[in-house]
Amino acid sequence: PIGFQVKASVMVGTQEVSAYVDALGAFQINGVTAGNYDVIFTPEPASGYIQTTVPNITVINGESIDIGNAVLSPNK
Repeated sequence: PIGFQVKASVMVGTQEVSAYVDALGAFQINGVTAGNYDVIFTPEPASGYIQTTVPNITVINGESIDIGNAVLSPNK
């Protein structure tokens, strides 16, 4: 994302755990227990893009995971 912030988040029970995506699209969310999660990408409202979700990402304790690319769509 260029020129605006994007938040990556997951729900752990009833708590949202999140981090901001860097200029290269990388992020690290800490404090997530092992399990399957939907990763939600939320761009700032002024960006003109809408939220997108990458479903069913498996988290394994102590491991980094590459979830591939998430594409943000313009708000129509």
